[in-house]
Amino acid sequence: MNEPLRRQIADAFRREESTYDVPSGLRDEVIGAVLDRTPGAPGAPRLLALVAVLLAGAVIATLIGLRHVPGHSTPAATPSAASTPPPSPSAVPSSPPVQFTTAYLTGATPGRGQAEVVFTETGLTPGESVTYHISGQLDLLYDCGSGGRGGPSYPVRGPVDFTVTRMADAEGTVAATVTIPPLAGSPTCTPATVTGDWTNFVVEDTTSGTRKSAGGLNVAT
Repeated sequence: MNEPLRRQIADAFRREESTYDVPSGLRDEVIGAVLDRTPGAPGAPRLLALVAVLLAGAVIATLIGLRHVPGHSTPAATPSAASTPPPSPSAVPSSPPVQFTTAYLTGATPGRGQAEVVFTETGLTPGESVTYHISGQLDLLYDCGSGGRGGPSYPVRGPVDFTVTRMADAEGTVAATVTIPPLAGSPTCTPATVTGDWTNFVVEDTTSGTRKSAGGLNVAT
């Protein structure tokens, strides 16, 4: 053991043991014997006490001395990592999906051949302008007899295909009622009695591609 380290350990041991009452000169003998590994001069009345002190001092001096020597430290117990649950992700509000909540046909008036598509779409951007494609099939019979049946009759059959534009309100909703236009070539006689079917109607949002069946309607008089 080099001399500087020996002095540091000895000084530290003296400071720690200074509070205990021991015979004069015994402390220095213990330090010298421990650090130099040489036994002190035996004395008849204190030989057994000295041996016990030397054994205890060997451990105490080393632990205490190293604790006070710069660059030396006794290993500390490593705290076990506390098991903590991972932080839950903060709730991120999600936009409602764009979807049709209703779509159906209504408003057919016997004798007039009029029908309407009613639909509601939600989840849109407020103020957004949306174009809707409406398609279906007509199979009608116009009876142009004066005041009722019996006059000239004109069948009208064919596909319906048209678009309309509506604007979403402040809640991002479009609620619309759209009149189905007559097919080209439909008679304009009045009064007329109209019977038949509106079938396979579909409403499609051309921006999002969302679509919904509006079904059909039958009118018989």
